[in-house]
Amino acid sequence: MIPPKHRLCVELGVSLSSVVRALARLTGAGVAFSVRARGTVIVGPGNLPTGPTLRVRTPSRHVETWTLPSGQGARIRDVVTARVKDGTYPEGSRIPGMPVLAEEFGTTEGTAKHALKPLKKQGILAGTRQGGTLVPPLGPPPPGRCRATRGPGHKKQG
Repeated sequence: MIPPKHRLCVELGVSLSSVVRALARLTGAGVAFSVRARGTVIVGPGNLPTGPTLRVRTPSRHVETWTLPSGQGARIRDVVTARVKDGTYPEGSRIPGMPVLAEEFGTTEGTAKHALKPLKKQGILAGTRQGGTLVPPLGPPPPGRCRATRGPGHKKQG
């Protein structure tokens, strides 16, 4: 079990945003688990939970069994996919950013980002540099133009 975020800031001499980003990365990598009103635990890759519970040794050396939040990533994927299909997120539109999705689903930005990766691989969503995550247009690109090419008049920077 790790100390609370504010204590980590003091102990490590870093900002709260740095601690939050680090924990989000660990959560996204599947090695950090948080349970509301209990705390956060980091596990080694060889000790990942295989079910909905995790045995945790607390700072007072007691062993507790925590019930992990279930399938946040799957829930985010299901909801976003449904919103694309029902037109809530129409073709060519941006979906809400990671901070908004994380707040809506009560999770971290890392978990939200990780949850959307399979949707990008399936072509349901498309990521853009600095432009957010889009719902790509369905159907083939216009004749004579590949989707991957840049628009007319685009000048390469650099």
